[in-house]
Formats: sequence, structure tokens, C-alpha cells
Amino acid sequence: MHILCEIANVYNGPRFKRPYADVGVTDGPHIRKYFTGTALTQLNSDNVKYLDESKASSQVKKQLDALTIHKGYILVSDSGTLGRVTYALTQHDGHVATNNLIRIVVDDLPLRGYLYEFLRSELGQSLMLKNAYGTNQEHLEPDVIADIPIPVPKDRNLIEAIGNSVIESIDQMETSIASAASAKQMLLNSFEDPQ
Repeated sequence: MHILCEIANVYNGPRFKRPYADVGVTDGPHIRKYFTGTALTQLNSDNVKYLDESKASSQVKKQLDALTIHKGYILVSDSGTLGRVTYALTQHDGHVATNNLIRIVVDDLPLRGYLYEFLRSELGQSLMLKNAYGTNQEHLEPDVIADIPIPVPKDRNLIEAIGNSVIESIDQMETSIASAASAKQMLLNSFEDPQ
């Protein structure tokens, strides 16, 4: 049995003043996507917002860097829908995510897949939520998540069998998302350029 912080880096980012981009501005040299907890759970990220770094102070720029996520981060909502576990995909890589997500970073890919599946399981959810606090709105803290006991099998083959299957399913989901986006774009292009 391990505690989570022995096998992963567990943290969340600082609260920050959001330098939102002007309405309708979605790209440019200083524009960054900003994922709320809800936007992260949407396969097409329909509710993504945009930030304009040119409007940010040097302090806020540092905070944005601290809140940047990368593909493979395991993310846990610390408020709202408490304990919801998501996995950062290619579309999230290098973008900013809300400070209301606890980041769990695991370098070992099969162990990351195993841990992601465990945290989504009934036992994982129960262990995460047992120490939630708050009267009006429950809340989770990174140190509470970091102290969760994780039943890591001693048999590395079992970790790899479970973890690699999880990672493969995520990769297949990303391929599906990309195919759907490509088909949608081809359809839209066909309306503009009928032949």
C-alpha cells in the first residue's frame, strides 16, 4: 500500500484574476485557452474560455504558468461536483485550467493509467470524499488527496495490464474526437465550396 504523494506530485494552482480576452477573440500570440472544470469534461470543450496574456500583470502571468496543464495530468475537482476525475488530453496540453482542479502528475505511464482508473472507481471516490469539508459547499484539499492510500499491486505486470489498457482507451477516444472534428470541418467546407 502506498499513499498517493509517494507515487505522484499532487497540487493545485493559485487563485488568480482572469485576464479574459475580448468577446469573439479566440486566437492570437497572447491568447490562451482557459478550461473550467465543466469544459474539461466536454469532449469538444464547448465551454472553453479565452485569456489574453497581454492584459495580465507579471504576477498573473506567473499564476497562469502555475495553472498550465499538460496531456496526462489527472485532474480532480476540489469543489462543485466534488471528486470528479478527468484526464488531460492533447487538446488541453499547454493551456490553463481552473485553480479548482487538483493536479496529479505521474511520470510512469502504466501507473498513471492504473491510478486514473483507481481514482474513478467506487473505492477511490469513497477515499477521496471521506475527508471533504465545508458547510455550504464541500471542498477537497491537495494534501487530503495526497494522503489517500493507493493499493498498488506488487506485480508490475498487473499494473501494466490495467494501466496500459486505460491509456489505450484514452488514446482511442482522442482518435475518435479528432476524426469527428475532421468530419465536421469537411462538412462545413462542403457548404462553402459546393462542387
